[in-house]
Amino acid sequence: MSTTQTPTKKRSASKIDHMSLEQLFDILESGEDVTNPSPTKVTKKRTKRKEEMSRVSQPRLDKSMKKTQPFHVMDKNDVSEESTNHLTDRDLNEKEETDENAPLSSVAIWVDRELLQSVQEQVEHRKCLRVNITRMVKIFRAGCMIIESNQLPTLASTATTLNKASADKKKATISNRKGHSVEEMHLSETGFISNSVHFLDLRVYQNSMKLCLELIPKSLDFVLGVEDLDKLDKMVLDDPKSLERWKVEASKKWKSLRAPMKVFFYYLRLLLETISNEGMKRYLLKVARRCSPYLLKLVKFARAWIKSVISTWAYAEEESTRAMAYFTLYCWSLFDSDRYLPNILKKMQSTFKDEVAKQGNLRRLPVVLFAANSLVDLFGMDMGISYSSIFVHLRELAIVLKRVITSEGKEFRYLVENWQFINQLRLYGMVLSSYPQKDQLRTLIYPYVQIVLGVLNFSYSPNCFGLLFHCIHFLNDLMKQANIYIPLASSLTRVLFCAELKKKPTSNEVKDKPLIWRTTLRIPEKQLNTRAFRDGVVSQVVYLLAEHFSILSRNVAFPELIVPTVISLNDFMKETKVSKFRQIIKELTQQMEENANLIRKLRRQSNCGPTQLKSETLCSPLGFPSGERTPMEMFLDLEQQRLIKEEKLLTSTVIDLEESWTLSNNTPSKEEQMKRKEPSYGNAKDSVSNDEDWVEELVLTE
Repeated sequence: MSTTQTPTKKRSASKIDHMSLEQLFDILESGEDVTNPSPTKVTKKRTKRKEEMSRVSQPRLDKSMKKTQPFHVMDKNDVSEESTNHLTDRDLNEKEETDENAPLSSVAIWVDRELLQSVQEQVEHRKCLRVNITRMVKIFRAGCMIIESNQLPTLASTATTLNKASADKKKATISNRKGHSVEEMHLSETGFISNSVHFLDLRVYQNSMKLCLELIPKSLDFVLGVEDLDKLDKMVLDDPKSLERWKVEASKKWKSLRAPMKVFFYYLRLLLETISNEGMKRYLLKVARRCSPYLLKLVKFARAWIKSVISTWAYAEEESTRAMAYFTLYCWSLFDSDRYLPNILKKMQSTFKDEVAKQGNLRRLPVVLFAANSLVDLFGMDMGISYSSIFVHLRELAIVLKRVITSEGKEFRYLVENWQFINQLRLYGMVLSSYPQKDQLRTLIYPYVQIVLGVLNFSYSPNCFGLLFHCIHFLNDLMKQANIYIPLASSLTRVLFCAELKKKPTSNEVKDKPLIWRTTLRIPEKQLNTRAFRDGVVSQVVYLLAEHFSILSRNVAFPELIVPTVISLNDFMKETKVSKFRQIIKELTQQMEENANLIRKLRRQSNCGPTQLKSETLCSPLGFPSGERTPMEMFLDLEQQRLIKEEKLLTSTVIDLEESWTLSNNTPSKEEQMKRKEPSYGNAKDSVSNDEDWVEELVLTE
């Protein structure tokens, strides 16, 4: 017998997987066994549903609605045995049958305060769990359809209008109206209907939605024997390996719940995409993350959820909502990295490229940096998947760059001179800086550097100085984290000899505005002859040279590395007629010479030779005292403070920046990441508990 029954069960389970949502909900309403539905009754039920009410029914403005007391969600300690046995499952079914015989024949479930309280008590005492799960899914579906049909604001305004009228006026209005049937009077006094579910009033509707979001996951835990899912967020941060114990195994109980859970997850995602309230979005993301073991078992629905959560991660207005969406994706990647991590990385990279990276203004820059940091964390989960994914995107960037370089005219320069291209270079530079070891992504450093150097080759026109400064900073950051040498000094000193710095600047208050290099990519022609442009170019060149040589300041070959740069800087001081430029360049050269003298002194005291040097890294055999800073490192600190003050004066009315633009992209070292186990957006993960009250304001979300 067992051999003959096994194929039938597999066939029934596969049928459920390929059923549409309407077919699944027809099975739920028919009350049959989900694993073995009857096709005749399903078709009859579907034809009957087409004849019934398909849209939300709402009361007229001149009729009254029954006012009830606000619903209070009871605690376990407050529930007594008498209240638990107040309405048994048989009584609830009889109540539904009597409601079906009511004047409104389309009503299947009558939702009032008494029904909600009895369902809550039964779930708390683990009674009639499967029946209550099906009933709550029906109620939740009806509530979501109200929001999707955009009828909730109308119902809310109708309720407020009717509640303002006095009781005497209500009675007079009802008694004086003639020519209306009993059904219309019943509907106007008792709320509204949606998909065969009758909500008594607006307050009951709010409480029913909140109760469904709270009790459906809890009922699933009781039926399947899963415990402590409320601690999932904490375990993800503290001990990700312990997530294995929450994986749901295939069983008869789970197969019987697949159909209602598909309906629940579909409309939960529909609610996430429909509402606009940021607090409510965070609450729904928390519910979805708590149901991760159940949702990830439904692969088709899980992939649809990944798209919706990534959309929230990219488009949400508040940073806490974007952080909540990222944390949800992070949890799902930990649950099943082989199945979902490649899909998540692929969709997040395409979303970052097509949507997030297209802008670089001050208001959008924090969103870009947050999205880049999120991808950096996810890339660290599996180096094999990350390598193949990054390689594909770097190859696309190289193809675009080759097309621009080989083209004779300038019509294709826009393919590189845009924020979409530069922010992708920013992202992959941060990833390679975070995982530069040989057993990680170090082999991708060379192609990345060649792409960035290729961008530098045609960005020496004064209009593209912003693009050049961004690329040099990306390479400086990679030098520091990967401990490799990239020759960049000649690219910076070449900028100082452009013709625009030799011309006499024009004095125009409208054009002569200071440049914010953090958000500057291409400079207009009208601003090239201004004093602000000249001062900004020289200031950025000095800063980036200081950043470059501070990374090399402990290298044993530092005195020889600075020789070409010092010669070029001395030539610039002889040619320029601006005393301000001569002063800042002279200060830079003095610090470089002082640092070179320190290295020469340490070389004379040490007994190191060429065989002791590592050609692949910048590690120095010279013995530097712990905690001692080189002259170039101290000079870089002063330049950073100067740029921070200048930028705060320019951006105080827009955004409060705590650091210079050149510091905002710096990826923390591996030691710093271990010290702060969570990134900067990790604090938003604890804010979910404050968002549970948003479900009470569901009426205001539209």
